[in-house]
Amino acid sequence: MTGIDGGRVAARGFQYQYLRTLEYMLKAIGNPAVFACRIEGEPHPANPNDVDAVDFDMVDESGAILIAAQVKSRAAGAKIGLAEACAIFAKLVARNDARSYLLLTNAVAPSPLEHFFGKLIPECSSIRALRKAVADTLSGSPRALAELNALTDVQIERLQRCRVIADSRDRDELHEAIRESILKWRRGQRCGIGRQSSGLLVSFLVSDTLRRAAARDHAVWPMGELRNALELDDKILSEALGEQDWGHVVGVMPPVPDVARPDIIKQLFEVLKNRQPKARSTMRAALIGPSGIGKSSVAAAYVAEYLDLYDLVLWTDASNEAALFESYRNIALWFDLDPNLGTNSLRTLTHQRLASFPGKWLLIMDDADADSAEQWIPRIGNGDVIITSLDSIYSFGSSGRITVTSMLPPEAEALLIARMRHESFDAHAHRPAVRRLAEALEFWPLALELAAAYLRSCGFGLDDIEHYLKSLKLRSLDDKTSVPPGYPRTLVAAIDLGMTRVQSIAETDDVAKLLNDSLIAASYLAQHRIPIQLIVSAARLPPDEVPSTRGTIFSDEPEIPEAFRLLKRVSFSRDDLPLPAAHNDDPRARTTITMNSILQEVIRERVEKIHSEAEVSSILDTLAFYVDLWLEAAMHNGEADRVHVIAPHAEILAGHLRRLGVATNSAAIMLGNLANFHHAQGNLTEAQGLLEAELSLFDLIEEPNELILQQTRIYLATVLLHRGGGDSRKTVQAVKLVEPVVPYLYSISLDPDYQQAASFLCSQAVAAFLSGDGCDRQLAAPLLNTLEDLANRLPSHDIVNAREAARRANELIQSDRFKEAELICRTSLVHEGAGAGNLYLELRRLLIEAILRQDRWQEARTELDALVALMGDMPLYTEAVGMALHNFGLQAATRMLMPSPGEAREFFLYTMDLPQLNVARSAAPDGAAWRFGVLDLARVLATGGSKAARDLSVSVRSSLPTEPRDNRDFGWIVFARLLCHLAEGKPVAEALELFEGEFD
Repeated sequence: MTGIDGGRVAARGFQYQYLRTLEYMLKAIGNPAVFACRIEGEPHPANPNDVDAVDFDMVDESGAILIAAQVKSRAAGAKIGLAEACAIFAKLVARNDARSYLLLTNAVAPSPLEHFFGKLIPECSSIRALRKAVADTLSGSPRALAELNALTDVQIERLQRCRVIADSRDRDELHEAIRESILKWRRGQRCGIGRQSSGLLVSFLVSDTLRRAAARDHAVWPMGELRNALELDDKILSEALGEQDWGHVVGVMPPVPDVARPDIIKQLFEVLKNRQPKARSTMRAALIGPSGIGKSSVAAAYVAEYLDLYDLVLWTDASNEAALFESYRNIALWFDLDPNLGTNSLRTLTHQRLASFPGKWLLIMDDADADSAEQWIPRIGNGDVIITSLDSIYSFGSSGRITVTSMLPPEAEALLIARMRHESFDAHAHRPAVRRLAEALEFWPLALELAAAYLRSCGFGLDDIEHYLKSLKLRSLDDKTSVPPGYPRTLVAAIDLGMTRVQSIAETDDVAKLLNDSLIAASYLAQHRIPIQLIVSAARLPPDEVPSTRGTIFSDEPEIPEAFRLLKRVSFSRDDLPLPAAHNDDPRARTTITMNSILQEVIRERVEKIHSEAEVSSILDTLAFYVDLWLEAAMHNGEADRVHVIAPHAEILAGHLRRLGVATNSAAIMLGNLANFHHAQGNLTEAQGLLEAELSLFDLIEEPNELILQQTRIYLATVLLHRGGGDSRKTVQAVKLVEPVVPYLYSISLDPDYQQAASFLCSQAVAAFLSGDGCDRQLAAPLLNTLEDLANRLPSHDIVNAREAARRANELIQSDRFKEAELICRTSLVHEGAGAGNLYLELRRLLIEAILRQDRWQEARTELDALVALMGDMPLYTEAVGMALHNFGLQAATRMLMPSPGEAREFFLYTMDLPQLNVARSAAPDGAAWRFGVLDLARVLATGGSKAARDLSVSVRSSLPTEPRDNRDFGWIVFARLLCHLAEGKPVAEALELFEGEFD
């Protein structure tokens, strides 16, 4: 029989004790309350007999004991008795006042022991109850009972802070747990660490614990010193080990970018950190975006930033099956596998090695092709997988998807400055040029790299950027010499490759052609919210086959969504916000996409290089027809929100029509409707320019649309007179524009089918000269008389009747005949229909004003809600909306000063809270903007803000015109002064006297 080796048993006991000590130190390292750990307890106790009571304790900065612990090891399966535990705790509580007392053991704790310290003792409500529980429980253990009975009341009360922690782990398991804690700590502090190096640190720390236990002067181990030991410099640690055992990179990784994109890298980190601690399945993150957007660079930056989190990093080219096979052969070599294995064996064995790899690994599947990459991605293992791909459709399993878009402006500028900086670089002088270049290149990383390299290699500097953008941009984007390291091809080549790929995966030639022609159409529009149904119509349906009924066209053929799904396979487009709803449209017709403007420019350059001028003109003529169809339909139906979406497409297309000299009826008509949009928005300069361009186009068209031509002359005259301000030269120009229209109107008035059109155009011409004060009536009199004579002979058009009703209602309101004005408005609104511009909006305004003047506030509120619904979130006719809302506000604010102002005040505050009021405020002409400040002052007074009212009144007084333009201005000025008197604290009666004095 072999004897027991007492020395080895003791050594194992001490090893267990110091491992548990070290484990608790690592648990407390993040706790700011713990200042130090004292190995073997108080190094200089007052009573020398106390030295064996405590194996370690934790103290705060003042020396107060937070934890006092005794550690006991046993052979596997052995138990620790209740009496023994009580004896241990009796010594602990007698010699120390601690917040908690721990007995740490690998022995099995019987249920009586767990019950005694876990339930019975903590639930005792008094010292007497506690002593009774001790006596009852330990009646069969006189020695243990005697030790506890010897405790003072203060000491025995401490038993309620005692806990037995039985943990069956052996020394090897404790060693592994501590090693994992060190791994986690150093990685959290961004320090390098691997399995061998973490094991080395464990051995060092255990050794240091033993050293401190042996020497009283070193027994106090401050937590700061432990942190310093854990944060040992990477270089020192790797030198001690003889090698660096973390962050091995297998495979060819692209250069780490020198301009960080921290927002995307943070997103990537957040996705991958969601891994459950004991999960065995891999975590995936997919970086999705078009070629050259920086997906691989983001992945490389992540590796550089978080290399210390991984023992092994594997970089693979996942662009096709052959590239993946070759990349996995390199991984097989690193794992000492046979690189000549067949595909299935290579993949299976490599996945097995990764699943059993003891450390943490990271696999990058770069430029992944969805059709081949999935089966190569490991499912099991302590690892993360980053996938970069063009394909925004494929899910790549349970990957967290991160869309990589263009750089942020500061990042793009930093990249250009880094590439083009030279000794003469002046940050203040050159930054605007850098910003201009970055914006023109859409902050697209590869485009920025190519541009900078091209400019530098050709001897151009930052002062040459405008020349570059005008003449050289597309050349640089296809310049092979300028391709930066880490990028396989030029941007143009990448786009061509994407197009080729899309064409190759299209299921039929028809789908491929639809997609190609739709992309061409989309490249001549604005980049955001491109309606799919619009470009599909332009690609498939010639204008002469379009039904004559007004409105957009919708096709529900399944090939359409399938075709546009292909674009996402190469990230050529992204889904955008749907179009606002339109009259009787199908919700599926509202789908839109976004395209990068550089992609659009490359496609346009290809189209204009491959096709003849006549073919390009035909493409744009068809596109202009459909853009106008959508724009005109939205304006005709009063769909303001949709007009605001379609108008930018018409604006961009108009620029291309002018650039390429496309002169067709569809192009001219689209310009005219775009001018109507600008006129409605109050952008009279833009409207005039477009109408003049439309007339110039008609001069170039062999068979112009005569009706539209004459209508354009009238609209241009209207804009000129609106801007005229009484200038007789503008009147002369307007007369010259409209005079050729008269013979045409007489000619079509003889045809019954065109008499309504003649009536409408004639009334438009008359209104141009009569509305507002911009016309010299004397100069226009002969033409005006002729037009009025013709108008009297023609049948009355509904819009003409409505216009006359509005004029008459306005006169009645000015004459205080409010009931009659209300009746005229209501009668005319019965015939309300589409295509009347802001006319019916004006009638609704007059109706509400007439009701307000009769103090019928609830009815006015109902009519106002109906009017606001027609306006939309972004009103189309901003000037008319502004006039309506500030007139309502003025009437309600004035009434608030009269007796019983409750309903008026409620109506006023409701009006002031309408979001459309802010739109009208921002679009108000210079001569009327001050009126909104008057309403702001009225609002502050209505809500009781006396100090704010005084401050605002100073601003209002300074903004008032020195001379009123008309009676309406005069009324606003007097009311503003009344409000200022009130804001200055004058009583209402006195302020009203001043108010009446202003009128006198």
